[in-house]
Amino acid sequence: MTSTGDTQAAWTMSGTDTPVGIDQLSFFTASTFLDLKTLARARGVDWRKYYDGLGQEKMAVPPLDEDTVTLAASAAHPLVQRTDKNEIGLVLFATESGVDQSKSAGLFVHGLLDLPPDCRVVELKQACYSGTAALRFACMFAAARPNKKALVLASDIARYPLGSRGEPTQGCGAVAMLVTARPRILALEPGEGLHAQDVMDFWRP
Repeated sequence: MTSTGDTQAAWTMSGTDTPVGIDQLSFFTASTFLDLKTLARARGVDWRKYYDGLGQEKMAVPPLDEDTVTLAASAAHPLVQRTDKNEIGLVLFATESGVDQSKSAGLFVHGLLDLPPDCRVVELKQACYSGTAALRFACMFAAARPNKKALVLASDIARYPLGSRGEPTQGCGAVAMLVTARPRILALEPGEGLHAQDVMDFWRP
């Protein structure tokens, strides 16, 4: 992604000028939701605080048969349908709401999408940054292996205490990104800003 001022060259394959980045992108969220006007009435708040202040009108609520795995698989499905599965060499699943504290949630998605067995699968669990980290790792992978593609999945179900300031921002959803050499959507720069701090985050289902 090119910025103004001191721009850096796009992330490229080793020894070439070929850019690396997001080639395909897909989103998915639950079909069930709560209108934030309803929540505003229950909390005695002007609904414009949510609609205008947050820029949010609805809160996605996952049904009982939906979790971060199914959200991620649904987001990734259209990308996989348009891609030769044998070209996908890496799946990075970024979430803070894993369904199993031992097994990688990415392996459930790997099975649901019927990806090849020689595809690496790794779960990253660290608040919102894990999605960014997964994207950066995927770029390094695609730069080193231009004949392969990386599937980045970011999926979460966020819940905050009832009546808290974070309550109207909770919800669920997933995004899937196919990272490749010569991307059609966005070429990424290797530079980045960094900051780490220990703060509380949303409750993990």
